[in-house]
Amino acid sequence: MSIDSAMRISVGGMNRQVDTLNQVAQNVAVGTTVGRETYDAGDDMVNMDFAEHNFKANFRVFQIADETMAQIINMKR
Repeated sequence: MSIDSAMRISVGGMNRQVDTLNQVAQNVAVGTTVGRETYDAGDDMVNMDFAEHNFKANFRVFQIADETMAQIINMKR
């Protein structure tokens, strides 16, 4: 796998986690409106936690790829 591919994949992963977080936020906003006594935030809290950890993991992959690319560029100088 190339560094470029790793960066693109990690950015795609971060974008998917942002989408998940947006969906959770929408679920919470709709679920907590007046008249919805059956809303259970448990699933949304778990999804939010997973999305946060997945985002951090993808971000770390991006950071490592960026650092590797910088080292390669510095070696060429």
